[in-house]
Amino acid sequence: MLLAKKYPANRLVRIKNIRPQISNLIKADYPYLSENDFILKDYVNKYRRKYIERLLKQENRELNQLQQSILDKISQNKIVSQDIEPILDEKLTLGQKIADKVAALVVAGLLYCFLAFFFFYGWALMYGF
Repeated sequence: MLLAKKYPANRLVRIKNIRPQISNLIKADYPYLSENDFILKDYVNKYRRKYIERLLKQENRELNQLQQSILDKISQNKIVSQDIEPILDEKLTLGQKIADKVAALVVAGLLYCFLAFFFFYGWALMYGF
Protein backbone atom coordinates (compact mmCIF):
# COMPACT_ATOMS: atom_id res chain seq x y z
CA MET A 1 0.00 0.00 0.00
CA LEU A 2 1.14 3.59 -0.65
CA LEU A 3 0.67 4.70 2.95
CA ALA A 4 2.53 2.29 5.20
CA LYS A 5 2.77 4.89 7.96
CA LYS A 6 0.80 7.93 9.06
CA TYR A 7 1.48 11.30 7.42
CA PRO A 8 0.26 14.82 8.24
CA ALA A 9 -3.02 15.69 6.53
CA ASN A 10 -1.39 18.51 4.57
CA ARG A 11 0.76 15.95 2.71
CA LEU A 12 -2.22 13.83 1.62
CA VAL A 13 -4.81 14.09 -1.16
CA ARG A 14 -8.04 12.13 -1.50
CA ILE A 15 -8.11 10.16 -4.77
CA LYS A 16 -11.51 11.56 -5.76
CA ASN A 17 -10.04 15.10 -5.61
CA ILE A 18 -7.44 14.34 -8.26
CA ARG A 19 -8.09 14.95 -11.97
CA PRO A 20 -9.63 11.85 -13.53
CA GLN A 21 -6.82 11.46 -16.06
CA ILE A 22 -4.23 11.35 -13.30
CA SER A 23 -6.28 9.24 -10.88
CA ASN A 24 -6.78 6.69 -13.69
CA LEU A 25 -3.01 6.38 -14.04
CA ILE A 26 -2.71 5.85 -10.28
CA LYS A 27 -5.48 3.24 -10.27
CA ALA A 28 -3.82 1.40 -13.15
CA ASP A 29 -0.78 0.84 -10.93
CA TYR A 30 -2.74 0.44 -7.68
CA PRO A 31 -6.15 -1.07 -8.58
CA TYR A 32 -7.08 -1.71 -4.94
CA LEU A 33 -7.33 2.05 -4.19
CA SER A 34 -10.84 3.48 -3.91
CA GLU A 35 -12.06 7.04 -4.50
CA ASN A 36 -12.04 7.71 -0.74
CA ASP A 37 -8.46 6.57 -0.15
CA PHE A 38 -5.67 9.05 0.41
CA ILE A 39 -2.37 9.31 -1.43
CA LEU A 40 0.76 11.35 -0.76
CA LYS A 41 1.12 14.56 -2.75
CA ASP A 42 4.56 13.31 -3.82
CA TYR A 43 2.92 10.37 -5.57
CA VAL A 44 0.36 12.66 -7.19
CA ASN A 45 3.20 14.82 -8.54
CA LYS A 46 4.92 11.71 -9.88
CA TYR A 47 1.76 10.75 -11.77
CA ARG A 48 1.19 14.31 -12.99
CA ARG A 49 4.62 14.16 -14.54
CA LYS A 50 3.83 10.77 -16.08
CA TYR A 51 0.57 12.14 -17.49
CA ILE A 52 2.25 15.20 -19.02
CA GLU A 53 5.01 13.05 -20.52
CA ARG A 54 2.37 10.86 -22.17
CA LEU A 55 0.60 13.91 -23.58
CA LEU A 56 3.80 15.24 -25.05
CA LYS A 57 4.78 11.89 -26.51
CA GLN A 58 1.31 11.42 -28.00
CA GLU A 59 1.95 14.52 -30.07
CA ASN A 60 5.14 12.91 -31.38
CA ARG A 61 7.36 15.43 -29.66
CA GLU A 62 10.59 14.57 -28.02
CA LEU A 63 11.21 16.05 -24.62
CA ASN A 64 13.72 18.83 -25.06
CA GLN A 65 15.73 20.29 -22.22
CA LEU A 66 13.16 23.01 -21.44
CA GLN A 67 10.26 20.57 -21.31
CA GLN A 68 12.30 18.23 -19.12
CA SER A 69 13.10 21.12 -16.78
CA ILE A 70 9.41 22.05 -16.53
CA LEU A 71 8.45 18.46 -15.79
CA ASP A 72 11.11 18.26 -13.08
CA LYS A 73 9.82 21.45 -11.45
CA ILE A 74 6.20 20.20 -11.56
CA SER A 75 7.16 16.92 -9.91
CA GLN A 76 9.05 18.82 -7.19
CA ASN A 77 6.22 21.36 -6.64
CA LYS A 78 8.53 24.25 -7.58
CA ILE A 79 7.71 27.47 -9.39
CA VAL A 80 8.21 27.17 -13.13
CA SER A 81 8.58 30.87 -13.95
CA GLN A 82 10.86 33.51 -12.52
CA ASP A 83 10.90 37.29 -12.21
CA ILE A 84 13.00 38.53 -15.14
CA GLU A 85 12.73 42.26 -14.37
CA PRO A 86 16.13 42.39 -12.61
CA ILE A 87 17.69 40.73 -15.65
CA LEU A 88 16.03 43.24 -17.98
CA ASP A 89 17.13 46.16 -15.78
CA GLU A 90 20.75 45.06 -16.13
CA LYS A 91 20.51 45.37 -19.92
CA LEU A 92 19.10 48.93 -19.94
CA THR A 93 21.35 51.71 -21.16
CA LEU A 94 21.94 54.84 -19.08
CA GLY A 95 19.58 56.81 -21.34
CA GLN A 96 16.80 54.23 -20.91
CA LYS A 97 17.22 54.28 -17.12
CA ILE A 98 17.02 58.11 -17.08
CA ALA A 99 13.93 58.01 -19.31
CA ASP A 100 12.25 55.57 -16.90
CA LYS A 101 12.97 57.86 -13.93
CA VAL A 102 11.65 60.94 -15.79
CA ALA A 103 8.49 59.05 -16.81
CA ALA A 104 7.92 57.95 -13.22
CA LEU A 105 8.26 61.56 -12.02
CA VAL A 106 5.84 62.81 -14.70
CA VAL A 107 3.25 60.21 -13.74
CA ALA A 108 3.63 61.05 -10.05
CA GLY A 109 3.40 64.77 -10.84
CA LEU A 110 0.21 64.28 -12.86
CA LEU A 111 -1.28 62.30 -10.02
CA TYR A 112 -0.60 65.10 -7.56
CA CYS A 113 -2.02 67.68 -9.99
CA PHE A 114 -5.14 65.57 -10.38
CA LEU A 115 -5.56 65.24 -6.61
CA ALA A 116 -4.94 68.97 -6.03
CA PHE A 117 -7.49 69.88 -8.72
CA PHE A 118 -10.22 67.80 -7.08
CA PHE A 119 -9.31 69.06 -3.62
CA PHE A 120 -9.67 72.68 -4.70
CA TYR A 121 -12.75 71.89 -6.81
CA GLY A 122 -14.40 70.27 -3.78
CA TRP A 123 -13.35 73.19 -1.59
CA ALA A 124 -14.84 75.64 -4.10
CA LEU A 125 -18.12 73.74 -4.19
CA MET A 126 -18.34 73.62 -0.40
CA TYR A 127 -17.71 77.32 0.04
CA GLY A 128 -19.64 78.48 -2.99
CA PHE A 129 -16.89 79.96 -5.15
